[in-house]
Amino acid sequence: MKIKTILLTIASAALLLTACGSEPQTETETPPETEADDEAALSSTDLYASLTESGLFSELTSLDGDYMLNLFGTDTSAYTDYAAGEALDVMNADTIVIFNTDSADLAAEAAEKLETYRQRKIDELTDYNPSQLPKTEAAEVKTKGSFTYLLICDDTDAAEELLEGFIK
Repeated sequence: MKIKTILLTIASAALLLTACGSEPQTETETPPETEADDEAALSSTDLYASLTESGLFSELTSLDGDYMLNLFGTDTSAYTDYAAGEALDVMNADTIVIFNTDSADLAAEAAEKLETYRQRKIDELTDYNPSQLPKTEAAEVKTKGSFTYLLICDDTDAAEELLEGFIK
């Protein structure tokens, strides 16, 4: 019993000594996030999901890295990230392609590849489905922040406005 009392007294004294030596804790303010922080936290996948959930696009099938290599001739591992999809219905031209890049050179390369893709799609549609030409011709390759993208749908302006609202 005496041993328990002695151990308890020693433990209590140790706690008091360590508590006396510490400084009072205060809450620290976290610095406000900057636009660069917001954009770094945003991924192409996030943007793609927001666009597909908007109802502006027909049902899309996601394009994997191998398909992207065949379609665009680009290794997607060169980019920070990417997200892409084409309409499940081959008679529909709806498309989303977003590359997130960390350099102006990669953004320019992505823009060039997307414009080549858009022009090839226009050429193909001319022969087999001219009804999809207007929305494909109206689509533009754009770069905003670290994202380079191509959006093809019936209301491209609304899709771009939605996307650019997330990028800030």
